[in-house]
Amino acid sequence: MADIPGIASTIRCQSCGFENTTTSLYCQDCGVRLVAPPSAIAAENAASPANTPPIKPAAKKPRILSKKRAAKSSSPLTIVLRTLIVAAIAALIIQILRPPTDLPAPSAPLPDNIVANVRAALQASAQRNSPFDAPWAGQGLNAYLAAVLRPGDPSGVLKISFQRASLSPITGGFSLFVERKVLGLSIYSRIDYQLVTRGNGIGVEPIGAALGQLPLPAFAAPMIESMNGNLGDALSSELTVLREAKSIRITAQKASLDFGAAPRP
Repeated sequence: MADIPGIASTIRCQSCGFENTTTSLYCQDCGVRLVAPPSAIAAENAASPANTPPIKPAAKKPRILSKKRAAKSSSPLTIVLRTLIVAAIAALIIQILRPPTDLPAPSAPLPDNIVANVRAALQASAQRNSPFDAPWAGQGLNAYLAAVLRPGDPSGVLKISFQRASLSPITGGFSLFVERKVLGLSIYSRIDYQLVTRGNGIGVEPIGAALGQLPLPAFAAPMIESMNGNLGDALSSELTVLREAKSIRITAQKASLDFGAAPRP
């Protein structure tokens, strides 16, 4: 065995001083059991593979998704879809905030005495079964609505306030426009009604609706009507009389009500 620097190559007998090999357990001269020096024991342990501590594998580091790789997770298709969705939502909001193209111009409210006269004349026509004509413009229906339906206070956070209502003729019926204020913005709704015969009188049936310039299907009209509940309360007496009409003829200039016998088809 080659000599290892710093480590004894022989074992000196502690009894007689004879130099024995490092592999000897007993003195080759006097037979005394040899005591190996610490350096020899360390060398023997270093040379024995059985005493070599096992090598532990290096701990596997957790994978961390880098920013560069995270950016690659958004594919071009995903970016395009997100852009289209945002653009569609923006377009809907713009359409809702735009006033309808056929919105009637605001009408000056009728004086209170004229409102009282119109209400009395309507009730008298219903009692006498005589016709009643109501123009749209001038001192007509929209001016009457402007006097009866007063605008509310638009101030207040998230407060929805009524501003005005107006009517416009359409084929076989009329459109009801309502303007409200929300956070200082004007929001317009429209419900299209057609005239229908119900029992002994005339009724109306919603056939379409819209928010701003965004058209809505007919089944959305009840949702818009629920927002107009205060209008029905303010016009309850007029609506009660109108239900007694036997026929209604609508033109671009006026609406004519007949409380007599319904005309034959």
